Amino acid sequence: MRRTPPIVFLASLSALASAAAVAVWVGSYFAPALLARDSAGTDPPTVWREVGLYCGRGRIALFLLRLDYPKLNAPEYEAWSSLNRQYPQPTGWRRVRQKGYQPPSDFLGFGFRRAKERIVSRYPNGSRLVIRSSRNELAVPLWAVVLASGASALWAWRRHRRHGRERRLKEGRCLQCGYDLRATRGRCPECGLEPGPVSKLPEL
Repeated sequence: MRRTPPIVFLASLSALASAAAVAVWVGSYFAPALLARDSAGTDPPTVWREVGLYCGRGRIALFLLRLDYPKLNAPEYEAWSSLNRQYPQPTGWRRVRQKGYQPPSDFLGFGFRRAKERIVSRYPNGSRLVIRSSRNELAVPLWAVVLASGASALWAWRRHRRHGRERRLKEGRCLQCGYDLRATRGRCPECGLEPGPVSKLPEL
Protein backbone atom coordinates (compact mmCIF):
# COMPACT_ATOMS: atom_id res chain seq x y z
CA MET A 1 0.00 0.00 0.00
CA ARG A 2 1.38 3.38 -1.04
CA ARG A 3 2.04 5.79 1.79
CA THR A 4 0.31 9.15 1.80
CA PRO A 5 2.88 11.89 1.09
CA PRO A 6 3.43 14.38 3.93
CA ILE A 7 2.49 17.19 1.56
CA VAL A 8 -1.06 15.81 1.48
CA PHE A 9 -1.31 16.07 5.27
CA LEU A 10 0.02 19.62 5.07
CA ALA A 11 -2.58 20.53 2.46
CA SER A 12 -5.37 18.98 4.53
CA LEU A 13 -4.31 20.67 7.76
CA SER A 14 -3.95 24.02 6.01
CA ALA A 15 -7.41 23.67 4.46
CA LEU A 16 -8.93 22.81 7.86
CA ALA A 17 -7.10 25.73 9.48
CA SER A 18 -8.40 28.06 6.78
CA ALA A 19 -11.99 26.85 7.25
CA ALA A 20 -11.71 27.20 11.04
CA ALA A 21 -10.25 30.70 10.67
CA VAL A 22 -13.18 31.72 8.47
CA ALA A 23 -15.65 30.40 11.06
CA VAL A 24 -13.86 32.25 13.88
CA TRP A 25 -13.65 35.38 11.73
CA VAL A 26 -17.40 35.44 11.16
CA GLY A 27 -18.22 34.48 14.75
CA SER A 28 -15.97 37.17 16.20
CA TYR A 29 -18.43 39.85 15.08
CA PHE A 30 -21.33 38.20 16.88
CA ALA A 31 -19.77 36.78 20.06
CA PRO A 32 -16.46 38.40 21.06
CA ALA A 33 -14.61 36.43 23.73
CA LEU A 34 -11.77 37.14 26.11
CA LEU A 35 -10.07 34.16 27.72
CA ALA A 36 -7.44 34.46 30.44
CA ARG A 37 -5.22 32.12 32.41
CA ASP A 38 -3.50 33.09 35.65
CA SER A 39 -0.32 31.54 36.95
CA ALA A 40 -0.30 29.92 40.36
CA GLY A 41 0.55 32.53 42.97
CA THR A 42 3.26 32.22 45.58
CA ASP A 43 3.06 32.91 49.28
CA PRO A 44 4.24 35.58 49.90
CA PRO A 45 3.64 36.97 46.40
CA THR A 46 6.64 37.80 44.22
CA VAL A 47 5.56 37.57 40.56
CA TRP A 48 2.08 37.06 39.15
CA ARG A 49 1.47 36.39 35.46
CA GLU A 50 -1.61 36.31 33.28
CA VAL A 51 -1.98 35.17 29.67
CA GLY A 52 -5.01 36.32 27.72
CA LEU A 53 -6.51 35.61 24.32
CA TYR A 54 -9.08 37.93 22.79
CA CYS A 55 -11.15 37.32 19.66
CA GLY A 56 -13.55 39.96 18.46
CA ARG A 57 -14.46 42.23 15.55
CA GLY A 58 -12.33 40.33 13.05
CA ARG A 59 -9.14 40.28 15.10
CA ILE A 60 -7.34 37.99 17.49
CA ALA A 61 -5.06 39.37 20.19
CA LEU A 62 -2.65 37.84 22.70
CA PHE A 63 -1.65 39.73 25.82
CA LEU A 64 0.83 38.95 28.58
CA LEU A 65 0.50 40.64 31.96
CA ARG A 66 3.14 40.53 34.67
CA LEU A 67 2.90 41.96 38.18
CA ASP A 68 6.02 42.32 40.31
CA TYR A 69 5.31 42.57 44.04
CA PRO A 70 7.70 44.26 46.44
CA LYS A 71 8.90 42.55 49.57
CA LEU A 72 6.02 42.67 52.05
CA ASN A 73 6.32 43.62 55.67
CA ALA A 74 4.14 42.05 58.35
CA PRO A 75 1.07 44.39 58.03
CA GLU A 76 1.16 44.26 54.24
CA TYR A 77 1.43 40.47 54.22
CA GLU A 78 -1.46 40.15 56.67
CA ALA A 79 -3.62 42.42 54.52
CA TRP A 80 -2.71 40.52 51.36
CA SER A 81 -3.41 37.13 52.98
CA SER A 82 -6.79 38.27 54.27
CA LEU A 83 -7.83 39.60 50.88
CA ASN A 84 -6.52 36.51 49.09
CA ARG A 85 -8.54 34.24 51.38
CA GLN A 86 -11.65 36.30 50.80
CA TYR A 87 -11.17 36.53 47.01
CA PRO A 88 -8.99 33.60 45.91
CA GLN A 89 -7.34 33.98 42.52
CA PRO A 90 -8.62 31.42 40.00
CA THR A 91 -6.17 29.28 38.05
CA GLY A 92 -6.60 27.77 34.60
CA TRP A 93 -8.38 29.20 31.59
CA ARG A 94 -11.53 31.21 32.22
CA ARG A 95 -13.76 33.56 30.28
CA VAL A 96 -13.48 37.17 31.36
CA ARG A 97 -16.33 39.64 31.04
CA GLN A 98 -14.40 42.69 29.95
CA LYS A 99 -16.43 45.14 27.88
CA GLY A 100 -14.80 47.78 25.78
CA TYR A 101 -11.45 46.05 25.32
CA GLN A 102 -9.69 47.38 22.22
CA PRO A 103 -6.67 45.45 20.97
CA PRO A 104 -3.84 47.51 19.44
CA SER A 105 -4.20 48.42 15.77
CA ASP A 106 -1.24 50.04 14.00
CA PHE A 107 -1.54 48.95 10.35
CA LEU A 108 -4.32 47.00 8.61
CA GLY A 109 -5.40 45.45 11.89
CA PHE A 110 -1.90 44.41 12.96
CA GLY A 111 -0.78 45.97 16.21
CA PHE A 112 1.61 45.79 19.14
CA ARG A 113 1.39 47.62 22.42
CA ARG A 114 3.64 47.65 25.48
CA ALA A 115 2.75 49.41 28.68
CA LYS A 116 4.41 49.70 32.08
CA GLU A 117 2.84 51.29 35.11
CA ARG A 118 2.75 51.32 38.89
CA ILE A 119 -0.38 50.06 40.59
CA VAL A 120 -1.13 51.32 44.07
CA SER A 121 -3.28 48.95 46.13
CA ARG A 122 -4.81 50.07 49.39
CA TYR A 123 -6.02 47.44 51.85
CA PRO A 124 -8.76 47.82 54.52
CA ASN A 125 -6.20 47.90 57.34
CA GLY A 126 -4.57 50.98 55.79
CA SER A 127 -1.63 49.19 54.19
CA ARG A 128 -0.43 50.59 50.88
CA LEU A 129 1.23 48.35 48.30
CA VAL A 130 2.95 49.52 45.10
CA ILE A 131 3.04 46.89 42.36
CA ARG A 132 4.97 47.19 39.10
CA SER A 133 2.91 46.13 36.10
CA SER A 134 4.08 45.33 32.55
CA ARG A 135 1.71 44.41 29.74
CA ASN A 136 2.48 43.30 26.17
CA GLU A 137 -0.23 42.94 23.54
CA LEU A 138 -0.05 41.58 19.99
CA ALA A 139 -3.00 41.73 17.58
CA VAL A 140 -3.41 40.02 14.20
CA PRO A 141 -6.40 40.41 11.86
CA LEU A 142 -8.18 37.15 11.12
CA TRP A 143 -8.23 37.88 7.40
CA ALA A 144 -4.45 37.49 7.46
CA VAL A 145 -4.78 34.08 9.14
CA VAL A 146 -7.33 33.00 6.50
CA LEU A 147 -5.09 34.25 3.69
CA ALA A 148 -1.96 32.56 5.05
CA SER A 149 -3.61 29.20 5.71
CA GLY A 150 -5.44 29.28 2.37
CA ALA A 151 -2.25 30.11 0.47
CA SER A 152 -0.44 27.30 2.28
CA ALA A 153 -3.17 24.81 1.36
CA LEU A 154 -3.11 25.92 -2.29
CA TRP A 155 0.68 25.70 -2.48
CA ALA A 156 0.71 22.20 -0.91
CA TRP A 157 -2.03 20.98 -3.24
CA ARG A 158 -0.26 22.31 -6.34
CA ARG A 159 3.03 20.79 -5.15
CA HIS A 160 1.35 17.42 -4.67
CA ARG A 161 -0.26 17.55 -8.12
CA ARG A 162 3.04 18.53 -9.73
CA HIS A 163 4.89 15.73 -7.97
CA GLY A 164 2.22 13.21 -9.01
CA ARG A 165 2.49 14.21 -12.67
CA GLU A 166 6.26 13.99 -12.59
CA ARG A 167 6.03 10.50 -11.10
CA ARG A 168 3.55 9.39 -13.76
CA LEU A 169 5.80 10.76 -16.48
CA LYS A 170 8.79 8.80 -15.17
CA GLU A 171 6.73 5.60 -14.87
CA GLY A 172 5.37 5.92 -18.42
CA ARG A 173 1.77 6.46 -17.39
CA CYS A 174 -0.86 8.88 -18.65
CA LEU A 175 -0.53 12.28 -17.00
CA GLN A 176 -4.30 12.64 -16.71
CA CYS A 177 -5.71 9.24 -15.73
CA GLY A 178 -2.59 7.22 -14.83
CA TYR A 179 -3.12 4.53 -17.49
CA ASP A 180 0.02 2.50 -18.30
CA LEU A 181 1.26 3.72 -21.69
CA ARG A 182 4.48 1.71 -21.90
CA ALA A 183 2.90 -0.65 -24.44
CA THR A 184 0.84 2.06 -26.13
CA ARG A 185 1.91 4.77 -28.54
CA GLY A 186 0.00 7.90 -29.31
CA ARG A 187 -3.27 8.88 -27.71
CA CYS A 188 -4.22 7.37 -24.33
CA PRO A 189 -6.84 4.64 -24.92
CA GLU A 190 -8.41 5.30 -21.50
CA CYS A 191 -9.02 9.08 -21.51
CA GLY A 192 -7.92 10.13 -24.99
CA LEU A 193 -5.14 12.50 -23.85
CA GLU A 194 -2.62 13.27 -26.58
CA PRO A 195 0.93 12.94 -25.17
CA GLY A 196 3.09 16.04 -25.52
CA PRO A 197 6.87 16.45 -25.55
CA VAL A 198 8.59 14.72 -22.68
CA SER A 199 10.50 17.86 -21.81
CA LYS A 200 7.27 19.82 -21.29
CA LEU A 201 5.27 18.97 -18.23
CA PRO A 202 1.69 20.32 -18.31
CA GLU A 203 1.23 23.24 -15.98
CA LEU A 204 -1.48 23.14 -13.30
